[in-house]
Amino acid sequence: MTVKKREMEEINVYGDPEVAEVGVVRFGDDDRHTVEIVDGLTPPQTREEKWVINISTQFGCPVGCPFCDAALRYAGNPSTEELLDEVRWALARHPGAAERCAKLKVHFARMGEPSLNDAVLEAMDRLPDVVDSKGLWCCVASVAPRGRDAWFDRLLEIKERHFYGCFQLQFSVQSTNESNRDRLIPMAHWRLGELAEYGSRFFREGDRKVVLNFALARDVEFDSRVIAEIYDPAQF
Repeated sequence: MTVKKREMEEINVYGDPEVAEVGVVRFGDDDRHTVEIVDGLTPPQTREEKWVINISTQFGCPVGCPFCDAALRYAGNPSTEELLDEVRWALARHPGAAERCAKLKVHFARMGEPSLNDAVLEAMDRLPDVVDSKGLWCCVASVAPRGRDAWFDRLLEIKERHFYGCFQLQFSVQSTNESNRDRLIPMAHWRLGELAEYGSRFFREGDRKVVLNFALARDVEFDSRVIAEIYDPAQF
């Protein structure tokens, strides 16, 4: 359920400003509507060279991946304005830095599954109006839940309209064994071949390659030969 915009309150900030700081903010007066925002660097690069802002796309997460703390609770979706307020929070901490930044990546991937919140698409569509930076990049990480094909179709449209050549799509794959994947991603999701099919459609010359993320663990199968058979290294 998408909710109307509530006032955002900063609860706490912790971390190392030379690497990354995590802001804990709450929307309204309900503690369930608390999210994390990461204001980060990639040392030794300076903020003028590369700045990464990670925002939460849901209040908790309904997917239930067993290795993720966000899976312990879910309390709905932030609205478009609330998502953009997360970005504004990080921008306000460094006045003028966005204009000077060569690569400012807004990463929709801190807490929650982005494709389960339609407001994420609206926020991406409006992001160039909110972030005054010629170096603006957008990034989304997803487990690719089944039944969200229309969301991913529109994501491709937004990438082509605003972020061609400066968008990074990441799929949380976790394993090359589908049974392992079903355990680690306990929500109906695209199979390995479906990820490859969409990624090949998403990528075109000049784009960043699609990233495959794996949360490797004991007894979780990972076979590089499977990756090589399914995914084109020119695109992934």
